[in-house]
Amino acid sequence: MNYQKSVYGLTDHYSIRYKLLDDIRIEYEKARSFTEKKNQNQIISEYAEIDLMVIDEIGIGENLELQKTLIYKLMNERDLKKKTTIICSNFNFKEFSQFCGRPTMDRFKNTAIFPKTENIKSFRGQK
Repeated sequence: MNYQKSVYGLTDHYSIRYKLLDDIRIEYEKARSFTEKKNQNQIISEYAEIDLMVIDEIGIGENLELQKTLIYKLMNERDLKKKTTIICSNFNFKEFSQFCGRPTMDRFKNTAIFPKTENIKSFRGQK
């Protein structure tokens, strides 16, 4: 895991696009092997310790069913540890809720703010 200490002494992690979830997925899948030093729960616990985590591009990448499982497990642990997570997605709120599912959305209930972005134009493609 490659997180860093911020200027404020907090551990933070930001990963462009879906790389963070891919990193977690790869470590999580490798942890199935009996030869690995860490098990899957240890992988989730390590990422749950990061004080500020930014996950970008939810719903993009490989193995979306595993991605949903990892988001649930990670958000559950982070919620229990009262850690801050910023989620970025091109989904609107309804699509995001459908993708993540009710149990995961329940983990966001006490700690998340969902800004309304439906009428905001994308900067991509503008010159």
